[in-house]
Amino acid sequence: MLTLKPLSISATFVCPDCGCKYGEPQQVTFLGTHILADCICECCENYYYHTLPTGHAAIFPISFSKNTTNSRFDPQIRIWLAEPLINTIRTHQQVEKLISKQVFKEAKEVILLNCLDSCYGHVFLKLLNAQYYLKNDAQKGLIILIPESFQWLLPEGIAEAWMVKSKLSDFNKKISTLDAFIKEEIKRFDTVRISKVPVHPNLSEIRLNDFLKTEPFDLTNFEKIPATITFILREDRFWLNTKSDAFLMKLIISKGWMGWTRNYFIAKQNKLIRSLVAAITKSYNHKIHFHATGLGKNGDLGKLVNDCRKSNIDKIGELEWCSLYAKSHIIIGVHGSNMLIPSALSAGFIEIVPRYKINNLTEDIAMNRVGRYMHFLGRYLDEFSSLRLIASHVTSMLNGFPLIKKNMEDSPKDE
Repeated sequence: MLTLKPLSISATFVCPDCGCKYGEPQQVTFLGTHILADCICECCENYYYHTLPTGHAAIFPISFSKNTTNSRFDPQIRIWLAEPLINTIRTHQQVEKLISKQVFKEAKEVILLNCLDSCYGHVFLKLLNAQYYLKNDAQKGLIILIPESFQWLLPEGIAEAWMVKSKLSDFNKKISTLDAFIKEEIKRFDTVRISKVPVHPNLSEIRLNDFLKTEPFDLTNFEKIPATITFILREDRFWLNTKSDAFLMKLIISKGWMGWTRNYFIAKQNKLIRSLVAAITKSYNHKIHFHATGLGKNGDLGKLVNDCRKSNIDKIGELEWCSLYAKSHIIIGVHGSNMLIPSALSAGFIEIVPRYKINNLTEDIAMNRVGRYMHFLGRYLDEFSSLRLIASHVTSMLNGFPLIKKNMEDSPKDE
């Protein structure tokens, strides 16, 4: 970990101008997603910023000069991580947001877990690190810095929660009130350490119920209740199953035309859902329930789908969705449709993967089953898969599970 109080940062800082690895941090600044070290190069005496090794920056460090246009970062993070940060600082983009705190117990030595991020899934995955500290550093107080809308996920046992009231996209900018708030608050403590916040913690070691407050689907009930399929939908991350629509989407995004073409893609996605429901109903010869969740209620999903989508979401709505996922045999959604929580609670999932996201496979899935259950109940399908193929996978999972279960139960066991 990194020590904020007393300030002691043991990390490698690389000058973006001369490449020297001997940079001395003068102070740190909390922006939101990132924490920046204000450095001076011991070789060329250049002043520059360097990200502290927390979150994604622990894997992909970013440094950029104060006096020149030079910067250093891995090219693969240019668009989604590096340039938003650098542009924010160089163009002085900042937003003022309300920050509140809840104190659950007193502590003098604390660990700060920064879960702020512009991506829903990243916030959730960062938060899961709390369980490690609650178990292994119980003598220290754990403070969680988190978007206010994620308050419902906070686990029991933490010392404090510092909550920023903001939409997620603002965490790509500088939260103008954040740095002063944190530096004032840490005066109350003897020592303050900052977690490195691994973005992809080992899910097999985490009790997700501590966060979700919902028991996952009990596989012993798989054959006892009517088959239930839940679609996870977004109106900014669409399921488009033809190359022509995928190309059109990329063109529209590049031209900045999404605002007035969004309804076209919503209609296309809704039509795909209606057609897939018809294909599944045709191939599966038993009673089946269909539901849909997600932000945005535009368009018609058909009479067979119980539309549980919402225009806005709060704690009650999140828990209602969690209850639905925990009763779902299969959840179906596109990669990036906030699949982490649904896949953690449902019996199984089908994720539709755009080809440009192949390298990110598994990043938004949190299902944790044992042995063959994991492979049988978790399916990844290409974005251009036919409706018939997807329906075949659904039918295979529903009809084939009893045999998989029997084989698992009949496996030799220690006597």
